[in-house]
Amino acid sequence: MCGFTNSGFALLIITGLILLGFLYLIVLRPLSGLKAIVVDYQKNKDSEKAALQLSRIRSRNEIGMFADQFSILIQEMERYTQEVARLAGEKERAATELKVAAGIQKQMLPGEIPDREEFSLYASMNPAKEVGGDFFDFYLIDDDHLALTIADVSGKGIPAALFMAVSKTILKNRTLLGGTPAQILADSNNQLCEGNERNMFVTVWLGILRLSTGQLICANAGHEYPAVRIGQAPFGLIKSRHGVALGAMENVRYRDECFQLAPGDAVFVYTDGVTEANNADQMLFSEERLSGVLEHIKKEDTPEMILETVRSAVDEFTGDTPQFDDLTMMCLVYRPGPR
Repeated sequence: MCGFTNSGFALLIITGLILLGFLYLIVLRPLSGLKAIVVDYQKNKDSEKAALQLSRIRSRNEIGMFADQFSILIQEMERYTQEVARLAGEKERAATELKVAAGIQKQMLPGEIPDREEFSLYASMNPAKEVGGDFFDFYLIDDDHLALTIADVSGKGIPAALFMAVSKTILKNRTLLGGTPAQILADSNNQLCEGNERNMFVTVWLGILRLSTGQLICANAGHEYPAVRIGQAPFGLIKSRHGVALGAMENVRYRDECFQLAPGDAVFVYTDGVTEANNADQMLFSEERLSGVLEHIKKEDTPEMILETVRSAVDEFTGDTPQFDDLTMMCLVYRPGPR
């Protein structure tokens, strides 16, 4: 009986050792190898090496399945990492391109104001994004005529900036050839309609001031109403009928409008970024609020002070609400004599 017991006990031990061996080969060694692979991948992030090592784990159990799943996970993480790096590179490249475009656009705006005693002038543009579609322009056509332009291109970003550059160039080149603002807008419109496959357009207010007499002739292609101050009256919006925005359709006729400016009279023009600036309650700054601000402008205020007053009123109204649209303004005060 004792001998049988010893034999059975020995057999039991042998069986246990065999089971432990199988357990080591089937479970413990693959598990240890899997752990080593995971630790090595965490340290070196070598996905190819980890995938090769994981492929050598042949266990037909949960460990083998886990090794397969971990291999797939590593490959997905590798693809994700590469995609993130690619997107980061594209984002950095796009940011660089936007900075370059913003610099080019800023350089296209007029720099120094013509040094003439017949007028005071100031203009500003604050794009909603790095680059925008608004622009202003002023330049002497000849010794007695000053051109004033303010415009707003449809859309935002680089496409709007490119169309802005083309529009500004066409308008200035055509203005320098002579003619009334209505004629200039008509010819510029036909040029902008050519090959305009993206159906972009630009609203424009164009004025030509004769410095010796104060006669201001202007035309409006779908732009905001200008504000004019004549005599002792305050600024008032001139709500005459608009023409069609440039680039919208060919062969459009525009209408000239004439104002006679006397010393101290002024013209204020702007884009819809002023009147359509919104606050947290989604209310617009509106033409009414703009008129209210302009009515309290002092006669002795300089063009720069006038723009600062309007901008302060817009900022106070919008509060912390992000700027949605480009905000551009220009003001001229006629002073036919020493300033």
